[in-house]
Amino acid sequence: MYSPLGAPPTKDQIVIHEVGYLARNYWWVFPNTVSPFWRLYYNSRSGHKMVIGDREVELEPGHLVIIPDHVLFHPYGTEAVPHFWIAFSPGLLLAKPGPLLLPVSPEERGLVERICGKFTGPAEGDRFAIYHQSAALLHLVVSREEIGWNDAERSPVLVKVTDYIARNFVSLPDVPVLAKMAGVSARTLSAMFQREYHVSPTRFIARVRTSEAAKLLAETSLSLDEIAEKTGFPNRYYLTRVFTKLTGKSPARFRKESHAAAMGKEEP
Repeated sequence: MYSPLGAPPTKDQIVIHEVGYLARNYWWVFPNTVSPFWRLYYNSRSGHKMVIGDREVELEPGHLVIIPDHVLFHPYGTEAVPHFWIAFSPGLLLAKPGPLLLPVSPEERGLVERICGKFTGPAEGDRFAIYHQSAALLHLVVSREEIGWNDAERSPVLVKVTDYIARNFVSLPDVPVLAKMAGVSARTLSAMFQREYHVSPTRFIARVRTSEAAKLLAETSLSLDEIAEKTGFPNRYYLTRVFTKLTGKSPARFRKESHAAAMGKEEP
């Protein structure tokens, strides 16, 4: 971890939160993932994929995959393959919503290989070299002409609001109250969310709560009533409706499939 909660103050900066590498990542099954940071993924062998909406994206040697922040996605993979990632925050906005699939260049692939070579184990290695070579990789990637950037800077107001939502999703005030806390009108806050995340504030909050509900469904035996209470949904029925709409699966089906997948998990 480098800057776990840092956010870039200007559009000219990139903040690196985490760089990771697993030589044999055999378990990449995390349905309903919503990250507060951007993610760059690269696998030097095929075997893992992610689902984003109705789109299936393979992680393979030919391209880099970039997921913007607060995008709901579903990683899947049980084959032991090399897995590299960077969690980061750019001070820029995409002109259109992601994800991005970029053919990897020889220079980018070489940097990834050098970074991975600096790891001596999970979360262990030459931190200085890993950080600076990762920064070089990100600057190469974000400067590519294929990426359509919006000239506007990220809103520091929205950074604070999304951080507040992430920390207090169980008990949040209504959107107009959130806006007042941020010092803007509800209309302005909604426009900010549409510009930066391409969703309404209400939809954004639903994604965060759904992601947390998915973790509890997969990792605990809590009832739907208990999960609704712990994730900010007013009741199990509303949880079921929102969860099914966002993920395409009912909570019961999701829990059954998650537990079945966990039972089939094997050590490499």
